[in-house]
Amino acid sequence: MALAITPAAAQTRIDQPTGDWVHSATGTRFPASLPPFNRGNITEYTSDGRDASVSYRLIRGDVLLLVTLYIYPARPGDSCQAHFDGLKAEVTNGTKTAEMISESRADSPSGKTRGAGYRARFHYPAGAMGPGLGELTSDAYLFCPKGGQWLVVYRATWSAKVDFSADVDQVVRAIAWPTPLGE
Repeated sequence: MALAITPAAAQTRIDQPTGDWVHSATGTRFPASLPPFNRGNITEYTSDGRDASVSYRLIRGDVLLLVTLYIYPARPGDSCQAHFDGLKAEVTNGTKTAEMISESRADSPSGKTRGAGYRARFHYPAGAMGPGLGELTSDAYLFCPKGGQWLVVYRATWSAKVDFSADVDQVVRAIAWPTPLGE
């Protein structure tokens, strides 16, 4: 394992296991491959591993889709809407150039419960995320499972010249979400 320190928190980058990586606190399994996606970085943000992320990437021609899924404990007293408002603020404050272009309710990660989550779509102008990068589309998603113990978040970012929305839904639905995380 490699250890990287950021101003916000200590992070542990997990070496790529050959098979599934399991979020130990919830039992969520993240396969090494969800064709046509391949698993990328696995990061634990707390020493107990309860706050973690796993990324998946899809390359189609010269276009990359990156989906990073996060599972972490809910903060007591925070409403789901308040947390979503904070997530949107993080996206727009992160570069100061992101523009929210839509906001809607979304299905649960498994797709079983309609309208149980929140999704916002953002547009980044060319060069906003780095020199030479074109316009980007980015989705921010939040699901607050029943019981209020965990949050499921994803960020998906891709070139604005391609619509990867269905592919994002495909990778999120391909995870075998344990109850109640996917419900």
